[in-house]
Amino acid sequence: HENSAQILNTRQQDLDKISAFTSVGNIPKLKQALTAALENGLTVNEIKEALTHLYAYVGFSPCILALNTFKALIDEREAAGIKDVVRIEIAPIPQEDNRGWAYFKRVPFC
Repeated sequence: HENSAQILNTRQQDLDKISAFTSVGNIPKLKQALTAALENGLTVNEIKEALTHLYAYVGFSPCILALNTFKALIDEREAAGIKDVVRIEIAPIPQEDNRGWAYFKRVPFC
């Protein structure tokens, strides 16, 4: 029986497909995977970060090709009136949270 902790969620599956198609240079499938990822809620920045980090594993050329493909896709979607989420806003740390820098300075490193 399958352990639910071992099943990838949709976002993880999308990133997996993007990684696979980037590594083998399958641009048509990559474009489909990028489109699906955006439609499934990944942000533009999350996808760019994933493509940038792949450079260390699949090489510079495939990543540049993938980034250029992604930019062209974003331009196409903008021209079609589709506004993708660029990033998720992060809420600021409340002022009453006193575990900030003062706390960090008290934590020993050794």
